[in-house]
Amino acid sequence: MTGLRVLVAAQAVSLAGSGINAAAVAYLVTVRSGVPALGLVQGIPLVATVVCAPWIGVLVDRHDARRALVAASTVLAALTALMLHYGAWWYALVLAVRTPWEVALSGSLARLLPAAAARAAVPVAKASGTMSLTGRLATAAGVAAGPFLADTLGPAVFLADAATFAATAVAFHALRLPAPATATRSGTGVTRQFHEGLRYLHGRPLALYTAVLYTVAGVAWGAKDTLYVAYVDERLGLPAQVWAGPYGAAALVGETAAAALIASGRLGRPERIPAVATGAVLLLGGCLLTAAATTSPPVAFAAKVLEGAATNVVGVLAVTFVSLLAAEHMRGRMKTLLTTANRVSLGAAKGALPALAGARGVHTAYAAAGAAVLAGVALAALLPRRRPAPPRSL
Repeated sequence: MTGLRVLVAAQAVSLAGSGINAAAVAYLVTVRSGVPALGLVQGIPLVATVVCAPWIGVLVDRHDARRALVAASTVLAALTALMLHYGAWWYALVLAVRTPWEVALSGSLARLLPAAAARAAVPVAKASGTMSLTGRLATAAGVAAGPFLADTLGPAVFLADAATFAATAVAFHALRLPAPATATRSGTGVTRQFHEGLRYLHGRPLALYTAVLYTVAGVAWGAKDTLYVAYVDERLGLPAQVWAGPYGAAALVGETAAAALIASGRLGRPERIPAVATGAVLLLGGCLLTAAATTSPPVAFAAKVLEGAATNVVGVLAVTFVSLLAAEHMRGRMKTLLTTANRVSLGAAKGALPALAGARGVHTAYAAAGAAVLAGVALAALLPRRRPAPPRSL
């Protein structure tokens, strides 16, 4: 297998396990400890991501990417096995400790993917789209199987996720690709190299603009994760226990179609990415406003499919443009800066929108989210798109 195929297959296996993990955690904690406990279990790792991701990006850029993949996968396998012991606080702690290693795994993949794509003679955006397509399908399979496996096996279900990490560690160990350039480790502190990453991003105005769009999209993703069950029941008048699942899955249809389109290479030319990402985020805002206005199930489901497509387009293209097309020794920092900014907006939306839905109705929360997304695009448009011209010498 080529290096690209190994990366695609290993990520798919890992994401299938992560899908099982996420669904199993949601099921077990909700059944055994209640919904408030699930908020704790999901919230603490989100905070850990925001706190640690930028610094992990510096460390990722300093070390050999393949070895980092092996180390991260091995540690994640061991940490996941600790979830055999059930406890809401224990799960929150384990998932928070897993966070730096998950960030390192993601950043190291971003560093290696361009080399794998080059060796396979495949454009980077097309390779990124292929990974997104297989990853979405694998995640969906894991999420679908997770509750059943958790009900059948209990906490032993997490051995499946641990096994996927162990398998990917073996695959990454056998991977042979040219090592990307690394950032210097001597004479430069982690904080200074983090600031270097910020300056590097600021010096690429179109990349900065695209990163802001990716951050704005986090608001829409927060709405997607928290409002859909109440929306089906309150706004569409459908029994949530029957229709919430299909409504949520409608987004996956759009995500898969968009990933296939990106994998075909039709959207990934670098000069087009900021414009395409802009259109995708505008579509996200429009879908949220449509959800706020409609009570028609067919219209709502159609908007959900488009929302899923827009979600995947902006996600894949932003990571491609900001991180994968960055200088080799900066890719880890660019990927983790994207992750941090997006998680801040995602967390803010997850905190604010359910409260707004409870006070003013779910349609008001969707309207607020849509308006925030469109306002974010307008603010992003005010950023300078070109590097300032150097002053003329006298």
